Amino acid sequence: MESLIYQIIAILFPISILFLIAWFISTSLKKSKQLKDIEQKLSRMVKSETKEH
Repeated sequence: MESLIYQIIAILFPISILFLIAWFISTSLKKSKQLKDIEQKLSRMVKSETKEH
């Protein structure tokens, strides 16, 4: 029984690490895209403000 528990843990540990890496990468990509979108919106706002003045 103990060897079964050890085997399950030994299998789940690397799988969980892979999922954590995938989650970290996807979160980083989403945040990067959000920041780029915000930067573009701010740039458009600044351009429209300078045209008005």
